[in-house]
Amino acid sequence: MNPDGVHLISISDAQLALLGSDGVLHSEPGAAITVGKQLLFGRDATRALRRRPRAAVRSFWSELGHEQSADGQSHAELAHAQLGALWRSKASPDDPAVLIVPPYYFDRDQLGLLLGIAEDCGIRVRAMVESPVAASCEPWPDVALLHLELDENDCVLTLLDQEEGVRRRECRVLADHGLWRYREALLQQASRAFLTSPTRFDVFGSGDSEQAVFDALFEAPPTASGESEGCMLSVVYRGRRYEAPLEASAFETAAAKLVQAIRGFVARAGGAAAPLGIQLGARAAALPGLVAALQNLDAAKLRCLPPNADLEGARARLASFGPDEAVRLLTTLSWPTGGGRAEASRPQSADRRRPGAAPAERAEAARPQSADRRRPGAAPAGAAPTPTHLRVGDLLHALGANPLLLEATGQPLPAKAKQSAAGLEVSLRAGQVFLNGEAARAAERNGKTFDPAQPLALGDRIALKTGVELHFVAVTRDGA
Repeated sequence: MNPDGVHLISISDAQLALLGSDGVLHSEPGAAITVGKQLLFGRDATRALRRRPRAAVRSFWSELGHEQSADGQSHAELAHAQLGALWRSKASPDDPAVLIVPPYYFDRDQLGLLLGIAEDCGIRVRAMVESPVAASCEPWPDVALLHLELDENDCVLTLLDQEEGVRRRECRVLADHGLWRYREALLQQASRAFLTSPTRFDVFGSGDSEQAVFDALFEAPPTASGESEGCMLSVVYRGRRYEAPLEASAFETAAAKLVQAIRGFVARAGGAAAPLGIQLGARAAALPGLVAALQNLDAAKLRCLPPNADLEGARARLASFGPDEAVRLLTTLSWPTGGGRAEASRPQSADRRRPGAAPAERAEAARPQSADRRRPGAAPAGAAPTPTHLRVGDLLHALGANPLLLEATGQPLPAKAKQSAAGLEVSLRAGQVFLNGEAARAAERNGKTFDPAQPLALGDRIALKTGVELHFVAVTRDGA
């Protein structure tokens, strides 16, 4: 069971999944496509992908921001629509959740945007955790631990430290070596097989024929005999059945460029005192041709994780993610008790200190002050924890070098607006946050009279006489 009804959400281009007390409640690809006037997500989108490739968006999560998709919607709008639909169908408003994200997706501004999207969907975010760290639930002694997983567009390799828990040390991305490239290569192999089979079939004759083979390969992928003996691929198209043998070599050929890229990384990462231990995520482990190739790597050991290991690993550590004003992206976790099983006893608090922390800090509580991870130019030691974002209603604004100008109603003004037009100005000076402006007069800070000369601290709430509340929060990368 999940303490306090906490849900866990894994977010990536390859998968958006929700884990509740009763197991995985829903899982679908992070894809979107416009068909006519209808916007489709997940599997509904992938089932139309080959018919309308130009209308498809397969990277709005990894490229989260305000980029426009083919139909004019921003990536943020697509992410909001998919996440909101999932949450409304499976959870209750304001339920708490832990978000699990890949280790290379989001910078500080994107983390703030993701947090704002989640909160706007009614999700009360308790923490954000990097997926390779969450998926690692059992120490692997005497190896240099490398987590390998396939995303929709990339292969992600994460080196992990195992001292006193698991910590992300380094992340490398093999761009354009993800699931999409493998599927494209395997479709080419399937096309050759069908053209030479007794029931000849042109895979690329039309979008419909291409979609039929795509669905046959990837809706229920033929993995059972694909590693050693190949398989028989069967497609029903316009009322007629077509079959073609897909040899094991077809899977190996489809994975060849991915394997070559991985071999290159492994060769560069070699030379350590300990052999390399490659921990395969479930999507990578399910690819016919990949596991066999990696088993042949010299000086490397291999183990495969079960599906949704990141969700289950985070659930085994839920006691570590207590309520906090600052929602942090955790890159360090303790090992869960009981080896990460769902029925494990209450795990120890996660060690979230930054790398190289002093021994005295190691004895402190699991949540060090956010000021320990403040951005360059932060306040001097001993100052109150510094906010990184301002929340006004459902909007989250990043605080940076340029002043944030707002109307008296809390609405943001354009970046080129004159300061005299602003009712409020939020500025960062010497690493501390200050609020000034006509609208800030007669305001209250945490129920007391507000003094504009005093810097604002993490968690401060400013109530304006217009009825608007300003909430100063932080989104940080712990251990980064």
